[in-house]
Amino acid sequence: MTSTLKINNLDTASGSSITLASGKVLNASGMVVQTVYVDPISTEVDTTSNSYVDTGLQATITPKLATSKNLICIYFPIYMFGSNETTEPRGGIRLMRSVNGGSFSELVTFIDNSEYTFKHENSANSNWNTDHASPTHFDDHNTTDTIIYKVQFKNTGGTSGGTLRVANNNTSGNSPRMYVQEIAQ
Repeated sequence: MTSTLKINNLDTASGSSITLASGKVLNASGMVVQTVYVDPISTEVDTTSNSYVDTGLQATITPKLATSKNLICIYFPIYMFGSNETTEPRGGIRLMRSVNGGSFSELVTFIDNSEYTFKHENSANSNWNTDHASPTHFDDHNTTDTIIYKVQFKNTGGTSGGTLRVANNNTSGNSPRMYVQEIAQ
């Protein structure tokens, strides 16, 4: 038998929380269940390597619902510089995930077919450029175990491609940051 309860207001008889019977779920599809915000990183990280390195930017969230999805939003400013016109700083970033304390695995890479998210072409000695990306990813995690997301970057030009830097000490307030929202499905 199915019935429909129509009500304008719902309040507690006592206390401040409303509890559903065990095993019951309130259908809140599309609603934000929780948000985790990560303060901007402040430690400068440089790389000339074509291998991914940690940026220090990571967020930890424990989903309340296995059926939800996590929306990961990253603000990623980067400082790129080369020593002459033959060095063209370029690099890529990727998002890694660890579930329940396990090892990290690549979730998504934000690079194009030319192997970069960022690129700056030099035309004279000591050129530099500040750029940024705001990549997002919708993670269908299917767990209520703790998840850690972290951001890595690499210099896809290698040692001949100049230097990439995040959390540049000379650009206060322009550091990478991230937030994760659990969204009910």
